Amino acid sequence: MARQLVRLSRNVEYKAEWHGRTLVAVDRWFPSSKLCSTALHGPVGVFPLGNLG
Repeated sequence: MARQLVRLSRNVEYKAEWHGRTLVAVDRWFPSSKLCSTALHGPVGVFPLGNLG
């Protein structure tokens, strides 16, 4: 399984370079759903936990 993930990672890196794209590796807890998908600006909306529900 680990070898397959390494292989996938290398393939994605290669494809990104081939197509002139930038590949950014982030850690698993990176709050990507809180960023603007166009400009990758900071938090789009921060809601206190007390206001949920």
